[in-house]
Amino acid sequence: MARFEVLYNSNRRDFDKVIEADSYKVDAKFFTFVKDKEVIRSLKVDVVLQIRRMDDDEQEDDNGQGNPPSL
Repeated sequence: MARFEVLYNSNRRDFDKVIEADSYKVDAKFFTFVKDKEVIRSLKVDVVLQIRRMDDDEQEDDNGQGNPPSL
């Protein structure tokens, strides 16, 4: 399983900043996150700015943003 950091084109607070899923796919209208062969989250493409797969050792800070791993 992987963790994906999602940056949004919106200032709504109820969006997940980090989504745990096996993978995601994109089509003309949606980013679809899949976990255990089930859809766990779908986001409209016009709401998402960027999706980044997080490294295994990255932590999430209080703001829900990923931090680089500590050295």
